[in-house]
Amino acid sequence: MGCGESRNGEEWNQRIIDNLHEISRLLHALKPQSKSLYEMYFKIQSSIEQELLTNKDLECEKDEVLKKTIKLMEENEQLSDLINTLKAENSQESSEGALEMEELNLELQNTKKEKQFYESTEEEIVLSNVFTISRGKVNTLLLRAFLIWKTSSPKSEFVRRKRRQKTVLIVKKLKAFEDQNLLDINELLKKSQEREFKNAKPLDLGYTFKFLEKLMDDKFDEDLKMIEEGKIPRELSDYLIEQIFARYENEELAYKFLNELVASLHSLFKMNQTYGILFCRLFNLFHAQPIPYRLVIYITQARMYFQQLKQLKPVADTPGSIVKGFLEDSYGGESLLSDVIMLIELLFKEDPATGAKVLEKCRPTSVGMGEYCLYIVCNKFFSENIDVDEWIESLGAGETVLYTVIARKLLKTEVWVTEEMIHQMLLGILNNKAASKSDLRSLLAIERYIDGYTHQKYLINKASFMNAIVTVYDELWTEEGVRLYMEFVTADEENGLLTERMFVEKCFELELSIPHYELENLYREVATEEGITGEAAYKQVLKRLQYGAFNIFNMPSFENFSFRTKERKTLIGEQRPSISSLSFPISRLTI
Repeated sequence: MGCGESRNGEEWNQRIIDNLHEISRLLHALKPQSKSLYEMYFKIQSSIEQELLTNKDLECEKDEVLKKTIKLMEENEQLSDLINTLKAENSQESSEGALEMEELNLELQNTKKEKQFYESTEEEIVLSNVFTISRGKVNTLLLRAFLIWKTSSPKSEFVRRKRRQKTVLIVKKLKAFEDQNLLDINELLKKSQEREFKNAKPLDLGYTFKFLEKLMDDKFDEDLKMIEEGKIPRELSDYLIEQIFARYENEELAYKFLNELVASLHSLFKMNQTYGILFCRLFNLFHAQPIPYRLVIYITQARMYFQQLKQLKPVADTPGSIVKGFLEDSYGGESLLSDVIMLIELLFKEDPATGAKVLEKCRPTSVGMGEYCLYIVCNKFFSENIDVDEWIESLGAGETVLYTVIARKLLKTEVWVTEEMIHQMLLGILNNKAASKSDLRSLLAIERYIDGYTHQKYLINKASFMNAIVTVYDELWTEEGVRLYMEFVTADEENGLLTERMFVEKCFELELSIPHYELENLYREVATEEGITGEAAYKQVLKRLQYGAFNIFNMPSFENFSFRTKERKTLIGEQRPSISSLSFPISRLTI
């Protein structure tokens, strides 16, 4: 809009001019009589013209203001759009941030609940033993804690946790894929399907277990001989097939028995029978988690050590029966918990932490965790002749002892228990994370242990012992798998393909128990001219990975162990009472 071009303003100005012309015409027509009338006219005309000029200026100013107003309105509209956009983005970021923080808070709350109150910090123990602390020291501690909190990054911790969770899922998926491969290439199942007998019926279950026990005994003898000669033992499935076909001269009968045995194992699998499922996993049949070759060899060895313990079990008061005999066969027989503790301490002498986990998994379902831990602790005190009163007094002066002090002392005494087990054992006598020495003395009463340690519920069967080993192995495999995957895949992402030298150096850096020549072979199996990927390296390493705790070459001499058990039977045979139905007094405690 131009200056003075407003339609309303133009019409008004034109009307004023027309009126002036009309007045001028009338004055000339009337031939005015006096000079004063003309002077008045000219004054009025001048005033009107001045007013017109003023009106034009106002119109210009009005137009300028209107222009500025329109421009400001346009800018304001643009700013409003920008504000709305920023609000939307801020709202989205706030929402994402809120969700992220909420998830992080849930993670932190879950972690706090898992740790329980018994995991007290080092500062708590120090503060409990110091009666007076200066204000300056308190301020220093508070400042240090504040700085740690301020410099910590919840987001980075959250990212690390999410990355680990993702890695665990990847490792488990890769493990499931490898497990399926073991099931697909199973020679035992393929052999039984070469001549399938549609009417093959399962064998008598009692006979099935006896046959499998004898098979494992013979396999142990062969493995022991091959290990002594520096040879690698055969697969259990291959050994079974050879034994069956060597047993029957008629090939048709051999195939028939093989089909019947496979049908028996399948029947036990469908029945969810614990010992039967374990054998299915050993033979890589039916179960989704077959046991890998190296662990099968280890279990074959460990099983025979358990066999030696069975002779130490006291004779039952009541005469045996067919039903009782079948029940014993169906889980491999049983041994006293005190003897199983001795065996586990021997097998895992070089790795007590793993041994404690295996011992924890052996717990019978009828025994609470606290009572189970109490049995193990009392067994340690009794077998090593530790004076309970002296041990309790060594915890420190005063009548009250912090939980953390008791737990630490037990672990230093080399009792093979986990912190969770200790917490469950002491839960009944704790008050504000501490216990009185008198309550602790009543809890650790060796007399009650002696009276009840042969009770039926403290018998460990062979199936539980072997399954405990498998369970702990699987847990350690997952932990190690996550560690290796993150190491090798990260190297792949940062440095690209791995050369042979990089691969070998990485394995040595990770302290893997694989000989140098095996590492070279593992690399060359899958390498291209450029190298191998981190994921390929990870898969190759897992093929040969042997945990020190489950290494057959680290096992104690079986002959020495067999001699020790026979000697132990002679020494304590007269001292041990027979198994009775007396309840173990410890079970009456609130644990």
